[in-house]
Amino acid sequence: MLNQKNSRQLMQTLHDSQNSIKEVEDKLSIIDNELTKKLMVISNAQELALKQTREIHEMIANGYDSNAQTKTVFARADIVGGTYDVFGSTVHPAFIKTPANVFNFGTVKGQVFKNNANVRINDVAKESYKSMLMHDSIASKGIAFEEFESPEITVEVEINPDDLLGATDFNIIEMLPHLPGSFKIKGYEIFTMDNYRHKDEVPALAYFDELTDFGAHRFVLPKTLQLWKCIIHIELQFMNSDGKYPFGLKHLYFLKGAYDADSEIIVRIPRDHYIDWISERIQMHDQRGTYDTSCDEQGIKLYMSYIANVLSLEIATSLSGGENPIPKNIKEFYAKIPLNRSVVSMKFDKIKNR
Repeated sequence: MLNQKNSRQLMQTLHDSQNSIKEVEDKLSIIDNELTKKLMVISNAQELALKQTREIHEMIANGYDSNAQTKTVFARADIVGGTYDVFGSTVHPAFIKTPANVFNFGTVKGQVFKNNANVRINDVAKESYKSMLMHDSIASKGIAFEEFESPEITVEVEINPDDLLGATDFNIIEMLPHLPGSFKIKGYEIFTMDNYRHKDEVPALAYFDELTDFGAHRFVLPKTLQLWKCIIHIELQFMNSDGKYPFGLKHLYFLKGAYDADSEIIVRIPRDHYIDWISERIQMHDQRGTYDTSCDEQGIKLYMSYIANVLSLEIATSLSGGENPIPKNIKEFYAKIPLNRSVVSMKFDKIKNR
């Protein structure tokens, strides 16, 4: 004999079915939104790549840039030795151990996101923006990506002080863009928990040196701070075919790491001709931007030989007032560069051929 449901049971079944349908619709909506975001990222990435390819072709057509002959990009150079770590376009001091992440912590089942902060772009807070704080290994991580009408934007991360969920100490900012090379960092401001407690509106740390053609990057801070709020000022440099400025970060991590104090890189710098002399003055590109300096100011030493992990035959650089010819016929030399921050490249004012 079949049991027939009464009207109350039928209504409950109908209610449960409606809830299940609503849950399916919500999941489909999320999937559709994420797919739309992915397609938007792919479309803009393809358009940016085409633009960058055209620019390379134009540069080649207009003649080889002589400055490139004296420039060494560390992430692509022949780094033959040293103690260091690499992330994207940056080389920085070596971590002693894996750094801690302010907004994520590891468990036996994987990374867990601390959902205790708001993320705003141009003062607008969205749940999707929080995805940039989530660890990349978290399956539910979404895509933080938008197209803006204006190239000037600010990204603001603010922790809820009443919901700390662990320490907020950090000394590294790690940024991984969806579209590397499409924007420049104009500066950033960091406010600590002391700022919050004392209602102090002066940032504990602020940098306003421009970093152009920004890619995957780690900022090594001069000291450890207790994060409350961070504001990053950005200028978008790529306008797509719709007349909009796309921007998004795959992740924005705030890390606390310990470094090897003796971190350095040894870079092999090859040449096509014998080298007569090398200038003391250089142009350094690091996390503070691009600026003129010298080998002596940066603690950089040059050598003719690097064999069995031993540098020998130090090279005396040349100042504008006089030249120091190299006494041997060499077509390469080695630069020993100490690391206390993230560096990208260096360029000698002059490498004179013999």
